[in-house]
Amino acid sequence: DSSGFAYGSATLVLVGGPGGAGAAGASGGNGGSASATNGITGATQDKLFMTQTLTGGWGGNSSGGSSAGRGGDASASLTDTFTSYRQITLNNTVNGGAGGTLDLSANPNPALQAGAGGNATMQVDYSTSSVTLLNDSTNGGAGGTGTGAKGGSGGSAISSISLSAKFPVESGYKPSLG
Repeated sequence: DSSGFAYGSATLVLVGGPGGAGAAGASGGNGGSASATNGITGATQDKLFMTQTLTGGWGGNSSGGSSAGRGGDASASLTDTFTSYRQITLNNTVNGGAGGTLDLSANPNPALQAGAGGNATMQVDYSTSSVTLLNDSTNGGAGGTGTGAKGGSGGSAISSISLSAKFPVESGYKPSLG
């Protein structure tokens, strides 16, 4: 970069494994979870770009079985103090896995239900003395489709963000109040 700034970046991507499909009357398996606690960090003297994406695995589908798989949960927690950067950009995306489909078209049973979507939870708690750009997206997984059965429930999405920012005042700086 010709501006003379030092840049740093870090990326974390976690995806839970999909549940196995159940055929000929077998049930689908549950999707795997994806979880990270302080899974991403970085160091530079100027600008820091960090991205983390977590997605729960899809629930397994079932054809003629008694249940489809539940989508996997996804959770991310980031607690840190960033003090020596000029600018921080933090992008977080947490997605619960989709529930599996349940196909009972050959022998409908409205008492049975397709797989539920996985839950998504994100907690960000950090303090900084830098300009901060924070982009967060938390999405519960979609419930599975039921054919001859009830559709699955969607997963919940919970996000908690706490940011404490103190910006240093440079010598001679006078804020404009007009």
